[in-house]
Amino acid sequence: MHYRGMGTFIMIIKVVALFLATFTALVAQETPSWGVLAGGSYVHHEASFQRLGDYPSCCPSFTGGDAFSIHAGAFYRKPLTSFFAIEGRFVAAGEHGSMKDQETTFVADLRDTLRVVRATFEHTLDASLLTLGIEPIIAMRLTKGFDLLVGSRIGVNIQQSFQQTETLTKPEDYGAYLGADRTWVATQAQIPNTQPVRFSILAGMRARLPQRPASSVGLGFELIYTHGLTNVVSGVPWLVHQLRLSAVLTFSRTQNTAAKLDTCLHCPPEIAAMVDPVITPEVPKIQSNHVEPPTKTAVPAIIEVTGVSDGDTTRGLINVVERNRRVIVLHPLLGHVYFDGGSSRLPERYKRAIALSRNDTLNLRPIDALQGELGIIAQRMKAHPDAWLSIVGTTSGSRDDEGIQLARARAEEVRRTMNELGIYDDRLRVSARVFPEKPTTFSDTSAQTLAQEENRRVELSSNNPAILAPIKLGTTERTHKPDALIVQGKLADDRSGLDLKLRIRRGGTVIAEQRSSVGKEQAAVELDLSKDLDRTSGDSIVVDVVTVRDGKEECVATKSIPVLRNEEELTQTERSGDLIIERYGLILFDFDEVRISKQHERQLQFIRSRIRENTSVMVIGATDQIGSQPYNRELSLKRAKEVSKRLGVPGAIVVGNGEDSPSLPNELPEGRAFNRTVVIQLATPVK
Repeated sequence: MHYRGMGTFIMIIKVVALFLATFTALVAQETPSWGVLAGGSYVHHEASFQRLGDYPSCCPSFTGGDAFSIHAGAFYRKPLTSFFAIEGRFVAAGEHGSMKDQETTFVADLRDTLRVVRATFEHTLDASLLTLGIEPIIAMRLTKGFDLLVGSRIGVNIQQSFQQTETLTKPEDYGAYLGADRTWVATQAQIPNTQPVRFSILAGMRARLPQRPASSVGLGFELIYTHGLTNVVSGVPWLVHQLRLSAVLTFSRTQNTAAKLDTCLHCPPEIAAMVDPVITPEVPKIQSNHVEPPTKTAVPAIIEVTGVSDGDTTRGLINVVERNRRVIVLHPLLGHVYFDGGSSRLPERYKRAIALSRNDTLNLRPIDALQGELGIIAQRMKAHPDAWLSIVGTTSGSRDDEGIQLARARAEEVRRTMNELGIYDDRLRVSARVFPEKPTTFSDTSAQTLAQEENRRVELSSNNPAILAPIKLGTTERTHKPDALIVQGKLADDRSGLDLKLRIRRGGTVIAEQRSSVGKEQAAVELDLSKDLDRTSGDSIVVDVVTVRDGKEECVATKSIPVLRNEEELTQTERSGDLIIERYGLILFDFDEVRISKQHERQLQFIRSRIRENTSVMVIGATDQIGSQPYNRELSLKRAKEVSKRLGVPGAIVVGNGEDSPSLPNELPEGRAFNRTVVIQLATPVK
């Protein structure tokens, strides 16, 4: 082994180690990978020389040659973005080569008579080279599983020897050098005056084979060309180039925690087939402080209960029918994450909502679903390993919120959040632009602040429609019949000196309490059941008539009103008389936009499948609060008309509500974005 240049090699190792340590500290939050590679090489020597050092040679010139060799190494890869990564490699590569040159001349044939015959001498130089190289490489992702590689190689000689011969090949049956040997020059030695360190540039491509999402091991193949820049021997034109084909084995960390999946109930078939359903949890019972009823005595009292429904009254035996309806609705995802002015930190409201979405998606409130979209998207991407997510940061362009660096920082914040949720950089495509592609604008300066709030955001999109498809949300609606109760309580005879109190309770929770005026022996309470029973539970409503003397309470009469509960689960529908009403708020629009996108077409396709021959259709447009009320009303009407036109239902009723009756608070940018919607209501008679 030749040890020249070993000091230089050690110095290079130290510099590279310092660089890698610094770089690793800067991007320590990224997900690294490492691995090994090995394969075969086609080696080409490009040369132009006659002799090496003082070793004898009769060769006119060596101009190059080819050979095959092997190589092996190890690498460490650190992602910079979803598109770029840096790799550090140590690769031992054989650079063997065989150079030949044939010299045609004449020799004297003395066997019979003196004559001159044509002769051929073959000059051969077999070089045996082995280098250990450091290869810093930039990897750029072109498509999923396919990378472009560009970098350099710093190689140090480990082995450097040669063997040179000169052989008479023609005529085959005659001629020799001194004695009977047809080979004249036969030199075997170390290559003199070699360069201790050689530099090359390299470029190539890598293809990765598909792997399971939970796998920490990947297999791929590389094809890399290295072009030598430094001669093998000082002052001698002799370069070495290689074409390397390698098998690559990669190891990385994986996130093994299984996430709950939300559902996309009644999505278009191609989306619904990709999403798993969840089990609807039971409606939690409401707990309250238990109130013990007062002790009953022998004082006689009378309790009268009257039921009121739609203005009609009923006396006698009264039962309350309580209907708990679990209504499942489809809620569109917005695909936006909004930031505070001049900040690239994810707002706290998003962090809270993401935590909620990781535990339960079905019972989220609509505003929590919007703010927890990153958690929902992460769950869906784990279920669909083929999907990637585009993350584009933007700014509002205001004085305190501008510049591509801030836009990029916002996108990187979302990328880091997705990493924390178990989605790593090989599935994230991060970019930035100063303004959104379709920014919120304003004509009135009073709306300037609202528009700027909406433009400082990160925009999300995916190649898989299931990732940003509508999410299934559940709410509980409770109705009661009769609508109201009028409860009266009075003593059966005159009891002077007693005050009367009427107390109504359910399951230990006091619903209402009414005390009569001093001297009066009758009390009455009217209950609005939709409000007064909304947060209570129990099998009956209990009415107590209580007397009060000197601050001491005594129960003199009790009456129970049974509560008959009827629980059912509905899906986006409600029954109204003899109609089934379905409402779909799936279509969101960009600011001041009325055009229908491809995503809208998928949603419309599903809604068309729900329309029957006798279905009445109403299309209701809405806007946010930016802009004047007349303009917003006209804009909402245009949106409704465009949706009705694309829906293709003759006779549909089209309404433009403008900014009236917003679905979500207009104070938040995500609320305003959600309010730019069209709701489609279907009314189908029950057969």
